[in-house]
Amino acid sequence: MVENKEVKVLVKLVKLNPKNGSGQTPLDIAKEYPTETAKTLIRAGARKANQLPTLESKGQYLRSDATTYEDLFRGYYFTYKDFVLNLRHDIMVVAVLIATATYQAVLQPPGGIYQPDSNGHLAMSDALISHMSGVAGKMVMKSRDYRHFMPANTAAFTLSIAMILLVLQGQPSNIFLLLCLMFLTYSYLSAMNIISNSGALSKSMFVTCWSVIGTAFGIKLLFTFVKALVDEVWWMPRLNVKFSNKILDRNAGRWLQNNIPILRRLTQQYHLIKY
Repeated sequence: MVENKEVKVLVKLVKLNPKNGSGQTPLDIAKEYPTETAKTLIRAGARKANQLPTLESKGQYLRSDATTYEDLFRGYYFTYKDFVLNLRHDIMVVAVLIATATYQAVLQPPGGIYQPDSNGHLAMSDALISHMSGVAGKMVMKSRDYRHFMPANTAAFTLSIAMILLVLQGQPSNIFLLLCLMFLTYSYLSAMNIISNSGALSKSMFVTCWSVIGTAFGIKLLFTFVKALVDEVWWMPRLNVKFSNKILDRNAGRWLQNNIPILRRLTQQYHLIKY
């Protein structure tokens, strides 16, 4: 009875269907003995070796020809490693400087913004006030100049933030920094809308910028999550176990591994080249 209780705890903490050197799973071994262990494993979703998908061994994989997808994946990985990982510090410094400069430009655009004085009139120079008037909080810049300046400034800000998102290391502690960058982007776009005299152009830039930043943010989260599952990192062991037991070893997971072998081959390729 004590042994069965221990098994019930273990099935929640470890993968249910690893194979030993003889190609047997825990259920195959448990079936050889008349104990409750086999029943507990079956209830937890364990499978026999012959019930699992027939996957390519490491030896077979190494002897097989590389597919186009694997060549592309390998090229992307080494490009990312050489360009991003080795130059991460330089890229980060330049991207942060660009983000800072462009953010400052939207807070203090060329020509400034209209500001009301104590009498309700605009506090501007005599030369300007003689021939210009506007609403407090709006930029002095003409619409023609705005159409040239603000799209370029917003594009530089957007790409710099996207680069920072993609270059940051995929650590769980960095999730708060990623969220800060998202809020910073929203702050920039809100300031742009507030001071703008061209609502249609500002709206299109708002949508475009937010789409690019949101896509970069989603790619970063997905990459971090998938990489953590493949690497079995220490900060998400339970999730990795559940993913293996509840998805990969069930009918849907076996169907994916049998009918979409590229997933398995790319995983093997990653384990082969990451060191």
